[in-house]
Amino acid sequence: MTELLEKVKAGADFGEVAKKHSDDPASGAQGGSLGEFPKGTMVSAFESALDKLEIGGISEPVLTPFGYHIIKLDDRKEERIKPLEEVREQVIQSLKQIKARQKVRRTARHIHQEAEKSGDLKTVAEKYQVQATISEFFSREKHNLPEIGAQPQFFNTAFSMDKNQVSQPINTPEASFILKLSDTKEAHIPELQEVKKTVEQALTEKVNEELTSTKFKELEQKLKQEKDLGKIIEGLDLSVKHTPFFSMTDSIPGIGNIKQIKEIALAMKVGDTDSTKIRNRFYLFKRTGKEEAGEPDKESEQKIIKQIKKEKSQQMFQEWVDNIKDRSDIMIDKTLM
Repeated sequence: MTELLEKVKAGADFGEVAKKHSDDPASGAQGGSLGEFPKGTMVSAFESALDKLEIGGISEPVLTPFGYHIIKLDDRKEERIKPLEEVREQVIQSLKQIKARQKVRRTARHIHQEAEKSGDLKTVAEKYQVQATISEFFSREKHNLPEIGAQPQFFNTAFSMDKNQVSQPINTPEASFILKLSDTKEAHIPELQEVKKTVEQALTEKVNEELTSTKFKELEQKLKQEKDLGKIIEGLDLSVKHTPFFSMTDSIPGIGNIKQIKEIALAMKVGDTDSTKIRNRFYLFKRTGKEEAGEPDKESEQKIIKQIKKEKSQQMFQEWVDNIKDRSDIMIDKTLM
């Protein structure tokens, strides 16, 4: 991530770098462009970094629940209500999409009603000029069905059905699906040759993580005694980076907007050292300075209040989600992780 940031700051085309390296297939194909979006659309860490950018500016890596991001601000426009003439075509297209979706869902209901009676989903689908396909066998953990994509509801339904049962229509923003469970296959332990590459990769990753973790523990012990980051990493392929002053609302350049690190760093006294591991990344740090915050101006104060309210609402939402998870049976789609 740091290498990519250095490339774009050195003048590399941001769009081309995004196309080549972005993990987001949608925005990556568009050169990293997210288009125009209103304030409050993105998660707080992303928006906090965005607020600090001038037009044309590029952020340090920002960590959100979706991963790391490098943000470039192309333009900023004042909020306004667009006149009808400006959005007429957009409204027309939106209404067409709604009508098309309604038509698809009506057709899906008719197919379901008839197929449930006859038991012949393929024939009924063809009657309504809808394609019926038979998938390969798939499991809860591994299901590569490109024509379906990432649709947890589809797979949750599939694994809750009885043989020859026809499902209710499964409606998503992109499509509607009706399933018939034709056959099942007992789970089995695959032959080594089938999973050899996967096993080798997992083993390599585990060994690398264990070696890194062991070395990190050694450095932690040295740091408690030496207090000099430069000395304890001598001879290692590591470097010491210095950050500017930051607050709890800032994204830390080179690290991102990681709450745990900011909490540890700001609780330390000048000269103190500490360490932590977050998302398989290891951090050793030393606090070298402190700057008292001045009184914020009115605009900054309002931004801070708005940011805190937003973070509180996100925290409440996350607590609600966690509560729902605790009371639910959940199938984890490992192909998306």
